[in-house]
Amino acid sequence: MNFLAPLFLVGALAIAAPIIFHLIRRTPMLQRPFSSLMFLTPSPPRLSRRSRLDKILLLLLRCLIIGLVALAFARPFLRDKLPVPTANAPAKISLVLIDSSASMRRQNLWAEATARAREIVRKASPVDRVEVALFDRGVRKLVSFDEWSALQLQERAVASERRIADAAPTWFAGELGSALIFAAEELDALGQVHPSTLRQIVVISDLEEGSHVQNLQGFDWPKGVEVIFETVRAKSHNNAGLHIAVEGESVSPVADVRPLVRVSNASESRREQFRLAWVDSRSGAVLGNAIDIHVVAGKSRVARAPQRPQTNAESHLVLTGDDEPFDNALYIAAPEPERVQVAFVGAGAENDPEDLLYYLKRAFQETRRRTVSIAPSAAVTPGARFVIASGKLAESQSDSLRKHLEQGGSALFVMKDVASAQAVEQLAKANGAVSEATVREYAMLEQIDFAHPIFAPFSEPRFSDFTKIHFWKHRRVETNGLLQARVIARFDDGSPALLETDIGKGKLLILTTGWHPADSQLALSSKFVPLLYSMLEYAGCFKEHVSLLVAGNELPLRDAAISLQRPDGSAVQPASGRWILDAPGLFKASEASGSYNLAVNLDPAESKTAPLDVSELQKLGVPIHAPAARSAAAVEKERKWTHAAELESRQKLWRWLIIAALAFVLVEIWFAARVSRPVAVEA
Repeated sequence: MNFLAPLFLVGALAIAAPIIFHLIRRTPMLQRPFSSLMFLTPSPPRLSRRSRLDKILLLLLRCLIIGLVALAFARPFLRDKLPVPTANAPAKISLVLIDSSASMRRQNLWAEATARAREIVRKASPVDRVEVALFDRGVRKLVSFDEWSALQLQERAVASERRIADAAPTWFAGELGSALIFAAEELDALGQVHPSTLRQIVVISDLEEGSHVQNLQGFDWPKGVEVIFETVRAKSHNNAGLHIAVEGESVSPVADVRPLVRVSNASESRREQFRLAWVDSRSGAVLGNAIDIHVVAGKSRVARAPQRPQTNAESHLVLTGDDEPFDNALYIAAPEPERVQVAFVGAGAENDPEDLLYYLKRAFQETRRRTVSIAPSAAVTPGARFVIASGKLAESQSDSLRKHLEQGGSALFVMKDVASAQAVEQLAKANGAVSEATVREYAMLEQIDFAHPIFAPFSEPRFSDFTKIHFWKHRRVETNGLLQARVIARFDDGSPALLETDIGKGKLLILTTGWHPADSQLALSSKFVPLLYSMLEYAGCFKEHVSLLVAGNELPLRDAAISLQRPDGSAVQPASGRWILDAPGLFKASEASGSYNLAVNLDPAESKTAPLDVSELQKLGVPIHAPAARSAAAVEKERKWTHAAELESRQKLWRWLIIAALAFVLVEIWFAARVSRPVAVEA
């Protein structure tokens, strides 16, 4: 027997009342016949306390009445077998999205999320269709709709649970909005379904504030699709995250031995005092002195990190004082200077102020980030990334330069005089009329294409004035012979100043004047050095080595011969030519020009672990199912209670108990009157 309201059984404790009353009941002494009382002083009869029970049958009747009333209020029923959902129930098409972002590494979240996912696939009926997928920065299917349908009924749950158990959370940021859009489009792509079929998206996630949901704005949800959130919560909410203060820039302040860092404290955190120190990446030992940082809950603070130990290059910053270590490490890599070799082909003297090479050697100064070296060469060397040529070229020089261009290289040809046109014709395999232009006083640049990458850095009004650069001489080139030539800039007389033509896979830039004093004031202008660097940038000589990256980012690499190594020494295998940074730490990239370190850190959004307000998703149009907060266990518990209530209302055993109690009340009244009748005493 089971009870719908078992707490009423506590009322059975009232059985103790009649027992106590029977124990404390006092009875007068029996009367004795006596001849005459006229000479005695009247006195009331003495009562004697009795500590033993009498009239046991009457006591049992009274206890039985109280027990029957308590049982009736507890609403007893006889348990029947709980019915299993039949195939006649409405079919469901469920797409289960399991959050595998970095924040799911906290405490018990991943174990609880996978347990709920396994429960969903285990309880799916034979007519249901289920797809299970993980989501973080993208969506990865574990079991697709097609695979579910192809499996045997008894194999579906087993195969799905096995794949869920093999999955693990990543270090990537969670893109909840993109995952919901993917799931909605996946369900919509199934086409027409029966009107009674339920289509639902079940999201199992910690639903943190850092979830990216902005792209849900304006999304047109398919009709008949609802979203159910199965939220998992961490036992502790004390979490603080450590991130670099300069975010979104290609080069961080890594040159400083005390970089700026940002410490953010979760809004639900109960701790406000933290410590920051450098730690050896291999042994985990603390290096140097730590500093204390006070951050109020729900706020962030920017502070200077402790001084980085110069004796240990393989170290990183660690924040302590909270309960969640997954976002407490910050990796910072000092960028190594990039070395670019530029070949100069042609006659020139490094110490002659009247020559082109003299100004080139002084234009490219060594900096902390880049070192550009000018190497005069009789021919183009294989290691040169960019070639600057001038004057008449020998046949071997023209052949090596053209081979360099055909293989995808870039070059700038400076036309010092009309005789240089022969070298251009050899390179471009085209004839163009070249003559010395007539310049009265000086010429200026006009019609500059600021949309071209070379002049794009000068597109702002404060940098776009080239009229102060005077050109004494320049060559007039007829572009009719160079059919593929594009004019980037012209002189004020309309003749081309800078042209570009394709030769094979490479690009050849043609400057119809020189920067030496005999031709112009270009070398003395503030535009000269930026213009040269812009040409090198356009030619792909500089590869921006981003020193601060976020886990999950794709490393933008141009060199296919590069190799990438994880912090543990294992090699990263490219997928379709792409290298994905899959974990925080110091990665090492190696290519032909050298090797350099990459600092990969956690996305700052993953440190925002406070719960996301579901109403924000409703404002974005997400069709949230009403009982979204119920877990699968709560739904099963409700189903069992409903079944029990149905059995109790059908059996109505409480009525028979009340009738029995009333019957025993009548018996108790009759029996109490009988046993309480005075006993006649014989004379």
